[in-house]
Amino acid sequence: MKKIIPLFLLITSFSISQNIVNKNGFSILPEKGDWSIGTDASTFISFFGNIFSGNSESIDVNFHNGTFLYAKKMVEDNFVNRYKIGAFFNSQTEELEFGIGYGLEKRKGKTRLQGFYGYEGFVGMNYVDIGEEKDFITSLSTHIFIGCEYFIASKIAIGAEYAYGPTVSITEQINFLLEGGTGYIRMNFYF
Repeated sequence: MKKIIPLFLLITSFSISQNIVNKNGFSILPEKGDWSIGTDASTFISFFGNIFSGNSESIDVNFHNGTFLYAKKMVEDNFVNRYKIGAFFNSQTEELEFGIGYGLEKRKGKTRLQGFYGYEGFVGMNYVDIGEEKDFITSLSTHIFIGCEYFIASKIAIGAEYAYGPTVSITEQINFLLEGGTGYIRMNFYF
């Protein structure tokens, strides 16, 4: 019994001392009513990695291949509305691509590391004009996702997300694709 009481007090003190405000008293975690703006962080990680490795390859930061701007509205402390928008323009291949999405996210956790899951829908348009080849593609997709965010500073988080779901592409014919294994590394700024 003498060993159980100090162990209990030690565990309790660690759990209570988990401070979720910074040294200036500002909240680290997002709260109800906060907004967030974020983007895919993988191109920025590659850019900074090339700075330190001496690699002189240029990194093309654009909204192609899944890089979009994300906005989140904290409806509750653990419930989020997600918005997604992106555009890609290429004058050499005369390609235009844009899309919008909406989703719902449920968050778990009260510490710097928070998990989340939810679902999202997306509508995209793509127009390609290469010589004689002209193509217009409409894409409709929905997916479920799971991920986590770690708050590295006051309301600044880096996170990872895994998504899985179907996509329907409509051109002259209709294609159905079940996509999985789509992973993202994101950086979010809450305010």
